Amino acid sequence: MTPLAIIDLLAVAPFYLPFLGLDLRVVRVFRLLRLARLLKLGRYTTALNLLARVLVRRREELIMVGAFVVAMLLTASTLMYYAERNAQPRAFGSIPAAMWWTTTALTPLSQGGIDPVTGAGKALSAIIAVLGLGLIALPTGIIGAGLVDEITRQKETPRVCAHCGAPIDSP
Repeated sequence: MTPLAIIDLLAVAPFYLPFLGLDLRVVRVFRLLRLARLLKLGRYTTALNLLARVLVRRREELIMVGAFVVAMLLTASTLMYYAERNAQPRAFGSIPAAMWWTTTALTPLSQGGIDPVTGAGKALSAIIAVLGLGLIALPTGIIGAGLVDEITRQKETPRVCAHCGAPIDSP
């Protein structure tokens, strides 16, 4: 009979009403109470706060990686445009069109069946594919190292009582 249990009951009950022969369409509005279940996410706020602290503390590194990715995208798009523009003018007719191809090559998006046909384009495509792995690995490594640092920092910080400030002994 807790408030969250009542909310869950009111959110699920309209599904079962038609099986009982009742057609109370107004009661179906209670399905909106399913959104109240999001309040249960409050249990995980410590983990979200931990991730937020890591992102704030490592923001300079993440911004640098972002700038590197943008520079890599522009450079690879320009090189791909010059390598493939004569062979495939529809797919690589401009640097922005080549930029879309490069974006899909650097990320796990599909390329839409556009493949380089020149030797230089194929070689550049292989290099871009390898650089795309780094695109995922760099921020993952930065965030992972930040999480380890933050957890270590939390363990080293002595716990104190919020009311009196006396140290709390850990088990």
